[in-house]
Amino acid sequence: MPTTKRRAAQRRALRWAQADICAGCGAFLPSGKRLPRHHPDTPTFDHVIARSDRGGRTLSNGLLKHQRCNQQRGNKPPTGCDLLWRDLVQARLSMRPRSFKPTFRGGVPNPHGGEHAGPRGLIIITEKTT
Repeated sequence: MPTTKRRAAQRRALRWAQADICAGCGAFLPSGKRLPRHHPDTPTFDHVIARSDRGGRTLSNGLLKHQRCNQQRGNKPPTGCDLLWRDLVQARLSMRPRSFKPTFRGGVPNPHGGEHAGPRGLIIITEKTT
């Protein structure tokens, strides 16, 4: 997968796992498409372990933060909150469905999509009535 597509997929996965919340300040993360590139509220990929400390650009080492929150931290060591966010995001990513579409190719129903999917593709557990 080309780098641009991979990075976009990482941002989508992190946006879903973080429920559109900035890991730096806890405020809403707006869509990057609606803001100028260098706007302080633009979502950016924050390396929990800084690139200068050999931290890679992987889902297990990333969080989404506003540009200003990301720049404020710089390449300082991760805070306790960063590590908690990373653990929470990793737990959410391990539960994510492969697709949020109601059906797969060929008309096969997606058990994680369609009528049982709630907001942001989360599965809603309902009580079974007989």
